[in-house]
Amino acid sequence: MQISDGQQMYGKVRIILKDKKGMVIEEREVRNTIVNKGRELVANLLAGNTGAGIGAITYMGVGTGSTATTSNMEGLETAKLPRSAIEKKTVTMVGEEAQIDIEATFKGDDIVPEGETVVSLRESGIFTAQSEGIMYNRIIFDEIPLRKSLELTLQWKLCFPAA
Repeated sequence: MQISDGQQMYGKVRIILKDKKGMVIEEREVRNTIVNKGRELVANLLAGNTGAGIGAITYMGVGTGSTATTSNMEGLETAKLPRSAIEKKTVTMVGEEAQIDIEATFKGDDIVPEGETVVSLRESGIFTAQSEGIMYNRIIFDEIPLRKSLELTLQWKLCFPAA
């Protein structure tokens, strides 16, 4: 007998760009792609395995890459450092779906290089470490011009639905 529950993990991200007064300039939502290393990470965590990079997702990264996400990707295409520590992590049940809500904020002052005024962000991912680590998933999105005076908040919702 073969057992199949059809469960498909998925995620979506709310992207919020704010000015220095906290006013929302732009807001949008996109779906993410869970990569193979992300699926392997979940399997290792459930099995209680430990090893290089295996652990909770604790950092979020952004970058300027725009290539479509493939299942074999292991990092952002063109990362802009530093990664931001995940500020909020909440697990809830919504009906029969388990959800993890995570959030991190990137300040333009930290991301835009000295001598430049803007960085055109187009990708983001969540990771198990501040540098290196395992990337769980990645999104690409239409360009967001992050200026030094602006702040970008990413709110990820990772979903584990019922069959």
